[in-house]
Amino acid sequence: MGLARHLIDIKKNAPYYPLKLDKNANLVFTPGVLIAYDRKISSKADIYLRIVNAFYIDCAVQPAAYLGTYVFFPDIIRWKRVSFGGGGGLAIDIRRNWERYASPDIKSRLFRDWGEFEGIIGPFFEIEILYSLKKYNSEFVLNIVPGLPVVAFLTVGIRFPLRKK
Repeated sequence: MGLARHLIDIKKNAPYYPLKLDKNANLVFTPGVLIAYDRKISSKADIYLRIVNAFYIDCAVQPAAYLGTYVFFPDIIRWKRVSFGGGGGLAIDIRRNWERYASPDIKSRLFRDWGEFEGIIGPFFEIEILYSLKKYNSEFVLNIVPGLPVVAFLTVGIRFPLRKK
């Protein structure tokens, strides 16, 4: 499940956001699927290479995709069953071009026009909070990707290993 929190005034685009949770579209439900792969890259410290692939429905209920590669530090702070981590790297976010889809009046402050699609390539950061569900060999995960200064994306889900340790 995903949630977009707009940090700027976008109420003029609110009519194009059918999954908005308030009349000004400050909060918009953005469902999708996110798959991440972590690979330890340091034998001396908990440093991972994280590859994230997400397919989701954007604010205007159009198909979108996100691909990110991060250097990730999973346990910056750990307290009992809760851990806080973060990382950063390079990512690309692509969606159908809203200008061509809905109206020439829709202008994105973040995405660049690539014809039928629009997107952004650049540095992205991720903040992660995990809650261990030891009984089920999985974790409840809350991820925040700040797309500053325009939007912050929040995803919630369950993380489970593909193979036993």
